[in-house]
Amino acid sequence: MGTTTTIRNLYKPAINEEDWGADVNANFDNLDSTIDGIEVQKDAAQIVAEATAIDFEGPVSVVDSGGGLATVSIDESSIEVQRDDAEVLAAATVLNFEGSVSVEDSGGGVATVSVSGIYNDGWVPADETWTYASATTFTISGDVTDIYQAGMKIKLTQTTEKYFYVVGVSFSDPNTTISITAGDDYTLANAAITAPYWSRAQNPVGFPAYFAYTPTYAALGSMTYTSVTTTIARFSVNGNGVVDIWLDANGTTGGSANPTITATAPAGIPSVSIQPGMGFVVDAGTVASFCFIQTATLNIRRYDGANWGLGSGRIFRVHIRFTI
Repeated sequence: MGTTTTIRNLYKPAINEEDWGADVNANFDNLDSTIDGIEVQKDAAQIVAEATAIDFEGPVSVVDSGGGLATVSIDESSIEVQRDDAEVLAAATVLNFEGSVSVEDSGGGVATVSVSGIYNDGWVPADETWTYASATTFTISGDVTDIYQAGMKIKLTQTTEKYFYVVGVSFSDPNTTISITAGDDYTLANAAITAPYWSRAQNPVGFPAYFAYTPTYAALGSMTYTSVTTTIARFSVNGNGVVDIWLDANGTTGGSANPTITATAPAGIPSVSIQPGMGFVVDAGTVASFCFIQTATLNIRRYDGANWGLGSGRIFRVHIRFTI
């Protein structure tokens, strides 16, 4: 008398048992049909496996690896799951991918594999609704402060695509408020926001290297700084919330001499305590410059703290970096 296997209930005929050949052939047919239909075979609980990285591109396949195991292959990495008790043995991290790979029960002991997020351009679709709040803010329902941070890049569509830096994130039940800036280049309109994306990549496709802005000039004390020509006024924000501002201007000082010319920082950049920068000035000769930002104002001085001279052709070129 033969016996039956515990997993597939395959009949193992005894030696010299009548019709043993037919039994073996039937077992092979059973195995062939079962293996051919396997994507991931589960006998008990649901299997869920996830992989996360940045900018994925490449195929995803599910193959039987024998011994009660299956392998989910992603490019050159893989997730291996144990089918019989639904234990996830390994989670693969794949370069150039941001999203998830999941193995979900589709009934009948067979699972299907889905991939969300194939982003080889650096942009991740935001799975939520963005709602206009002001020209520099929008809201998202719920607390998403674990996703968004100062320095991130976003893009959205309001008739045309627009790009912004995230410069602030705060939650007040029931919404998260995202503060943004793009200088003079893009403005958030009081209109529906569609196709929202975010990115932590250094250079996602289409995002500008920097944004331009229009500073307002003045001076301290009773000195004036007028008739100003701005050659360069631009800024960038990196993923750690570090702001770089470049400013190059040529104007005329008047009134009573003072050590400080001022210029506003880009709109939307949060106020900060005193942070220094450097550059040079042309003030009856070229000399080094000392500058600093305080609240939202750049202060430009000669290196020695002396008063600016009075008259035309008073030039400065400065670069300042600080963290928001």
